[in-house]
Amino acid sequence: MELSFNNFLNECLRIFSHIFPLKKYCNKHTNQGWLTKGIKISCHHKRDLYMLCKDTNNLKIKIYYKTYCKILSKVIKMAKRHHFNNLIMRSKNKSKTMWNIVKTETNIRVSKDKLPLTIEGKSIKNYNDLAKVFNDYFINVTNTHQTNDMNTNLQALSNLYSVFNKPYPQLSLAPVNAKEI
Repeated sequence: MELSFNNFLNECLRIFSHIFPLKKYCNKHTNQGWLTKGIKISCHHKRDLYMLCKDTNNLKIKIYYKTYCKILSKVIKMAKRHHFNNLIMRSKNKSKTMWNIVKTETNIRVSKDKLPLTIEGKSIKNYNDLAKVFNDYFINVTNTHQTNDMNTNLQALSNLYSVFNKPYPQLSLAPVNAKEI
C-alpha cells in the first residue's frame, strides 16, 4: 500500500504533534503594577548572564553576575515599595489595602468556610452562635468565681495586710532619654 504525499505529510504532522504537544502559556505577572518594561528587560538580561556564568569559569563574569543580581533585587524592592505606597496613598480604606498587599506578598489565603471551634462535642458553624457561647462564658465565669471565692479573697487580703504593715517609701524616678527606652 502506497501512501500519497498528502497522507505522508499528515502522518508526519500527527506524529510531530503527538511528540511535541501544544502547551498553553499563561502570563502570571499581568496584575503586578510594579513590574515595568525595564525590570522585565533586566530580568531577561540576568537570565542570559546566568547561562553565560554557568558555562564559564571566568571569575569576572561571575562577580559581575552577582553584583547585577544584587542591584536588580534592590531595584525590584524599590519598585514594589513605590507601587505599594502609591496604592495606599490613593486608597480610601488604607488598612484594608495594606492587608491586601500583605496577603498578596505572602501568598496566604484564609478560608472563610471553617470555624475551628467545638464545644462539648458540638461544632459551632454559625458566627452568631459562637458569639453567644463566648458571651455566656464570660458572663457566667465572673459570677461563679465571685460567689464561691469570697472567703478565700478575704483571707488573701488579710495575708497582704499582715505582710505589708508599713507604709511604702516614696518613689523617685530618674529621668531617662529616648535611647535608654
